[in-house]
Amino acid sequence: MVYSFENLNRAVAECPEKIVERAESKYDENLLKVCGKIVSQDIETVFLAGPSASGKTTTAARLCQDLEENGKRCITVSLDDFYRVKGDYPLLPNGAPDYETVHALDLPLFKSCFKELHERGESDFPIFDFKIGTRSEEVRTIDYSSYDVMIIEGLHALNPLITELLPEGDRLRIFINLTGGFADESGNELLSGWHLRFIRRLIRDYHHRNSGAANTFRLWDMVVDGEKKYLFPFEGNRDIAINSIHEYEPCLFAGEAREILSELPKSDSHFKISRDLIGRLELFESLDEDMVPESSMLREFL
Repeated sequence: MVYSFENLNRAVAECPEKIVERAESKYDENLLKVCGKIVSQDIETVFLAGPSASGKTTTAARLCQDLEENGKRCITVSLDDFYRVKGDYPLLPNGAPDYETVHALDLPLFKSCFKELHERGESDFPIFDFKIGTRSEEVRTIDYSSYDVMIIEGLHALNPLITELLPEGDRLRIFINLTGGFADESGNELLSGWHLRFIRRLIRDYHHRNSGAANTFRLWDMVVDGEKKYLFPFEGNRDIAINSIHEYEPCLFAGEAREILSELPKSDSHFKISRDLIGRLELFESLDEDMVPESSMLREFL
């Protein structure tokens, strides 16, 4: 879906409540359809995969809420909690840790947790602490009898190395991505799905991971390369696709994204790209954060 930025600016200037409501309702309807499929087919395990900043975590939580409202007990499990401990990651050719490969996850631990869960009815799952960059000493105890549906979300959730480690059962595989973008009336692209995902991550990193534009750009290059190698080859394994684009999000994120990008020094190799992106973002009207519902998926990036 490609939106007109002129129409977006006009809508935000004249009636921002309407465009926010329209975008949120569209996303809610998509999730309710997925929820209906899970309930009607009595699905036990949902695998939810997608690229960085596609909205996996919040979508999993929202879907869980919808399922509970339809009488299903639901829990979510993040593959990020199975990241290996410091010093135990595969290495890239340059000697840097490869955080994007499926082997950055502790697959033996993943298998062990689920085997114990299904054989004993209970297991202690790890918790990864991103503030310290390693696994927490705390664990999360999961009881097999306490839920009807488990949603497993993460970059590699559709990788057979993950899905084949779980016992057989009724499953649903979802791929979420941000597809489409914004163009002018002549059809010239202003913001692509790539741009929008980067903007989401830029703001989230700044607020929640103490990361400036320079670090986000540096990591983004590796993230995108990793997605090409380790994620998109398995997109075809999906049963359902979800597009997480929200029509109003450029207006919501533009102001803060410009501020963060403006801090990038001229000496940085991504300076030219950042200036180009700032110029694109300056074309969009501003939308106040207070207009966004607390339940919105976009709140994951604020």
